[in-house]
Amino acid sequence: MKAGKSFCLSRHFHPSKSEAEYCAWLFARKQNNEIIDYKLYPSINLPIKGKIWRKWKIDFQVMENDGTISYHESKGWNRSDDSFRMKRDAFLICWPNIKLYINKQLYLGKPTKEKIKQWKTYDGKRKNPFCAWR
Repeated sequence: MKAGKSFCLSRHFHPSKSEAEYCAWLFARKQNNEIIDYKLYPSINLPIKGKIWRKWKIDFQVMENDGTISYHESKGWNRSDDSFRMKRDAFLICWPNIKLYINKQLYLGKPTKEKIKQWKTYDGKRKNPFCAWR
């Protein structure tokens, strides 16, 4: 069954109702001065398995009141497929100090060394197999 497409309170079009509700929650947080602002669908480049870069079009980029940036992903169901986990884990490896929220929950999990070896893209001489610039 496909999720229903809908608009949120800020009149953005979203591909799912859960994403529209999440956007409405961010809109309310902005109105209450809990956050400075938010953007829809920023693209993040992730080096993943066999490709040098893969774009992850994450749902929201949020500027917090302290000036930091956090990323938010809204999922209407338990998204545990390998594609999503790979993107999530690569994000956490490349940007360990940037907050990633999935369904309003801060995700702090770290991938195992076995997963990192499995997804290794580079020749092994770099410190971090995912992040070419480190």
